[in-house]
Amino acid sequence: MNPIYFQLRALFQADEPHYFKLQQLSDQWLCTPKQTKRRLNMLQEQGSLHYIPGKGRGNPSKIVFTHSLKDDLDQILQQLLATNDISGILNLLDFGFPTHFFDRYYEKIQSLFGLQENASAEIKLPVIIHRPLTTIDPIKAAVYRESFILKQLGDTLVTINERKLAPAIAHHWSIENNACTWRFFLRKGVKFHHGKTLTSQDVAYTITRCMQKGANTFTQLKNIQQIELISDYEIVFHLEHSEPFFGHLLANHSCIILPEDIPFDEKKFISCGPFKLNHYGTTTVSLKAFDHYYGFRALIDEIEFFIDFTDSSKLTDYEQVQTNNIGVEFLIFNQKRDTVVNDLHFREALYHLLDNQQLLKDLGADLGSPASRYFPKESALLHKSLTKAKAALKKSTYNGETLHLGYLPMFQKAIHQSEWLQKRAEKIGISFKRIPFTFNKEFFTSSMEKNMDMVMIGDIPMSDDELSFLDFCTNGTLLLQRFLSTENQNHLQEKVTHFKFEQDTEKRWTLYQEIDRWLIDNYFLIYIIHPHKQNLVHTMLHNNPMNVAGYYDFKNVWEIPTKKK
Repeated sequence: MNPIYFQLRALFQADEPHYFKLQQLSDQWLCTPKQTKRRLNMLQEQGSLHYIPGKGRGNPSKIVFTHSLKDDLDQILQQLLATNDISGILNLLDFGFPTHFFDRYYEKIQSLFGLQENASAEIKLPVIIHRPLTTIDPIKAAVYRESFILKQLGDTLVTINERKLAPAIAHHWSIENNACTWRFFLRKGVKFHHGKTLTSQDVAYTITRCMQKGANTFTQLKNIQQIELISDYEIVFHLEHSEPFFGHLLANHSCIILPEDIPFDEKKFISCGPFKLNHYGTTTVSLKAFDHYYGFRALIDEIEFFIDFTDSSKLTDYEQVQTNNIGVEFLIFNQKRDTVVNDLHFREALYHLLDNQQLLKDLGADLGSPASRYFPKESALLHKSLTKAKAALKKSTYNGETLHLGYLPMFQKAIHQSEWLQKRAEKIGISFKRIPFTFNKEFFTSSMEKNMDMVMIGDIPMSDDELSFLDFCTNGTLLLQRFLSTENQNHLQEKVTHFKFEQDTEKRWTLYQEIDRWLIDNYFLIYIIHPHKQNLVHTMLHNNPMNVAGYYDFKNVWEIPTKKK
């Protein structure tokens, strides 16, 4: 399929001649007018159209397509279906052609997205996701979907089950010297995807990588003083201070064990998990079951993630499944910019302005439930009002300047919430300019700190409650660490250190509440809602358990009926 041609056809869908300015098409193709002319001449040589350049400066050019749009789409769809090219079909659908052109093909299209079983009885499961992946480098991944995929590709030393450590790569461990020494005993015969046997050298390499500056876990693992290799299957971590919570940190997805014998390359991801990376492209990512996994071999042979399927309503093998109270959405202020958001009274005004009960009333209760704390079980209804917002604003130093409000444009809910906040702010005289950003471009760059005064965003817990909140507070990729002033970062680090070094579980929970309360009382962030999430789920997965974030752990999917012969 020629994407250049079909992008042009999506712009000019009628079959009659089209007149246009060269710059118009250059903007659409994101190229120079000179490159646009070359593309049009190339398409003319291929027999796709007739191109008649405009005579004289500023006069319109003319395009006459050789075939009707219906004939073009029929031809390309038949080619794509004949080769089972799902990626090509997704790209074609994404151009935004009217859906009636596809009606006669939808039965065949949807069959490609059904559970597939080939002549070798291999089970292939297509999974539809709605944005490209950011990164699957464990020490950089900071978004839930990427964390979830990493957990399919690799394993950590230990896992967490009901707030307690459980075996994974390590079958046993001992805590010595008042929790200053942690000794782990590794399983023998664990294989990496490229065939190498896992040893303590790989564990040391992985954790050292997690300790480097810029890694998600840099702050969390600062207490490691020395890593000692006793043998190929015994490794000891010596800590500077007693840390009863240390084992939990090693269950973080960032600590997925990587081989030390080859340089890390996320496009050729190698670990020791139940699935191995088969393909990592811009529109598709596929995982294949790893036959030599040390645990149970997965029932599903291949999982193929298809990105940005724009019209899923006609896929009869899929259903929308709602999961409630998935994480938390919040407004966070950027203290790195010298603006009025550093004024406590201004942030207090925004706190009262952002009335989540009114937001849900205006935009729909199906968005989620009101949030006042990080965890849904801790949240309570709060009484806010524009009157309180005006009173706090009057005490602030705000002087009518326009502030930049960041939001994620790929989610309709995020667009509507940012528009709602902008309009509500206007009622008390605050001016916002809404600035879109994406995870794939701006989020992982310094442009967030440089250009945003505040951002509406969310956080989905990646594991158990304690580790999730710790990651929320200390992960250097997330906005809390990036937006706090240096002074407040230091205050937060002190509080987090007390949390990590506390042995008693109930006391740690009290310390969590103190940290969360400190963030709330200083209006460093404002919790908005615990969102309800819609997932497009293959009907074959319905008898399998879904995790708290609305995802299926594919290595533990065992109830999948195969197609009848």
